[in-house]
Amino acid sequence: MGSKKHGSKRKQRHSDDERSSEEQNSSSDSSEDAKRSRSKKSKKERHKEKKKKPSHRDKQKLKEAKDFLKAHLGEESRKFHKKKMVPVDDSVEIKEISNDDYFSRNPEFCKWLKERKGLLFNEMTSPETHALFPEFVAEWNGRKLSKEFYDGSVGPGVARTSYNWGISTSDRLERERDEREASHQALRRDRKAWAAGQKELLDELLPRATGREARVEKAAARREEARQREVSPEMNRLIGGGDVMGGDDSFEAARAREQRRQQARQQRQAARDEERAARSAAAAANEESRMAAFRELVSKGPISIPKRQ
Repeated sequence: MGSKKHGSKRKQRHSDDERSSEEQNSSSDSSEDAKRSRSKKSKKERHKEKKKKPSHRDKQKLKEAKDFLKAHLGEESRKFHKKKMVPVDDSVEIKEISNDDYFSRNPEFCKWLKERKGLLFNEMTSPETHALFPEFVAEWNGRKLSKEFYDGSVGPGVARTSYNWGISTSDRLERERDEREASHQALRRDRKAWAAGQKELLDELLPRATGREARVEKAAARREEARQREVSPEMNRLIGGGDVMGGDDSFEAARAREQRRQQARQQRQAARDEERAARSAAAAANEESRMAAFRELVSKGPISIPKRQ
């Protein structure tokens, strides 16, 4: 009994040792995992901080871009030079204007803005343009503008904006192109309508064989060809001498064979033409008989159509 108790105690101590070792291992694993996650987080945070902080290279690029813009804007501002105008002669009569002529003198005002101020009308606000118009009126009435302002030669084509629309053709060229295209389309429609009418007329005069009639015509053509071959054995010979089974021949004999073949083709064509003419005549006679019956019916008086049941 004593030995059994000691053995059970040893087993219990052994199992307790195993549990403690497993707990230690699991705690060590969890601590290592926590360390790894902290290191990953710290790396991500450092990476984000690097992204947020601009590098020396980025700062240098930004500085170069700002310098370029300043230089470019400075050049644009220095491009405009006030245009000197030759005032109109005193001998030229002018019609004085007032602030109420803001809309009627808009082309001249746009030109004055561009040449005197270096401004474009469509790139300014309405209050700005109205504020400058009295100055334009004063120069106009004071005869300080050139002659073209007073003689009406300033048209609506004055530049109002710096935007380039890139129009490649004028309205007149576009209209001419549209008219040509419409004419071509009308001509194509007329040609199609004429071709369709010709086809209908041909079908009425010479109806095309279909179904059984077409098969009968093909069989008749094959029989005619076989008959011609039997009547003229020369058709089995080869052009230029010899025949299917061998041998030789002269040039004159070859010409004679070719002539006979042409005659046979002409005869077959004549037979087909006669057959078409007969069919056309029969169709015309049939149509005439139907028209005669219709005319006779009409001559008897008004036609009454019974109501549907």
